[in-house]
Amino acid sequence: MMRMLVAVAAAALFGCASGQAASPVTSAPVMPDTSGPPPGPGGVSAPNADPFPSTYTPFASHPTAIRNATIFTAAGPRLERATILLQNGKVAAIGSDVSIPADAVLIDGTGKFVTPGLIDTHSHLGVYPAPGTEANSDG
Repeated sequence: MMRMLVAVAAAALFGCASGQAASPVTSAPVMPDTSGPPPGPGGVSAPNADPFPSTYTPFASHPTAIRNATIFTAAGPRLERATILLQNGKVAAIGSDVSIPADAVLIDGTGKFVTPGLIDTHSHLGVYPAPGTEANSDG
């Protein structure tokens, strides 16, 4: 019985495979449209252009220093009793001998940990394949 089933299946498959092969479709190569103005910031024709350029503008703030904290930079060893200086929305300096401006806001980081550049150390956003789930409700 099994041999007969295999023979029938093989005959059906071979029957579907007979006939002429489809001829390939050929067309002229597509040339880029150069009639318009050149691409601006974020244009995709320039090498390595960013198609989504940042629109970030630093929030006006005072220089801020977190002193005496344990700092994990991910670029080197763990820094104990170190200082991190934030200016214009960015990390300006990290170390044990950072020069702090006189008008800086001082935060005591004793017993605290700082991970500059790392915003959320535990997140599940977008992990589950549930298109109908809200981004902040998926785990």
